[in-house]
Amino acid sequence: ASPQIINESIYNNTFSSTPGTFGNGFNAFLFTEGASQNLRVFNNLFIGDPTNVNYGREMWLFVNTCNLGVCTNSTGAVVVNNTLLFSSGSFAIQTFGGGGNSGGIYENNVMSNFATFGDFRASTTPTIDYNYYEIGFPTGNSFWYVGATSTNDFPTWKGTGSDTHGFYSPSTSFVNNDGTLKAGAPAINTGINLTSLGIAALNSDRNGAPRPVSGSWTMG
Repeated sequence: ASPQIINESIYNNTFSSTPGTFGNGFNAFLFTEGASQNLRVFNNLFIGDPTNVNYGREMWLFVNTCNLGVCTNSTGAVVVNNTLLFSSGSFAIQTFGGGGNSGGIYENNVMSNFATFGDFRASTTPTIDYNYYEIGFPTGNSFWYVGATSTNDFPTWKGTGSDTHGFYSPSTSFVNNDGTLKAGAPAINTGINLTSLGIAALNSDRNGAPRPVSGSWTMG
């Protein structure tokens, strides 16, 4: 049987390779290999080296079933309110594997300076919305993948039913190098309220400030 990651929560962490890189190839700050059930990843900061413009095939967050062989389907991933920064040659969030990923929720994330923001080709019925993206770098990979669609065009991405409430800024950065948001950032007070998920630690941000019980949340 393939390895199982069950009911695991990973939150309030900083993952950083500044300065430098952790190598080329199939690597990630957070690489979950083996089927996962109800994996929850939130309130994390993933930050690369802004001076390194080409990391190769690396991911900041890799929600995986398995690389080789027959795997059990991964279900119920909740990847929300994370901030992912700096790798113009790599992927921000990617799902992958032979068994597939179903029912994942990917919301309220902030991503800046990537070749690919989201690759969900191995995902079935993912919920992808209320994310903020900025500064995509064309490299031959598309900015977004879901189902049979791959695109660098945000209206086309929204046309797949993804990020109907999301935002993309192609040239203006509203995210500081430490992951904080600048005044006027589209991600401020435009995210979905996720209190209904019932994840107690998510109801505060990574600095411990409570999020609103009602009304919009800030992304990231």
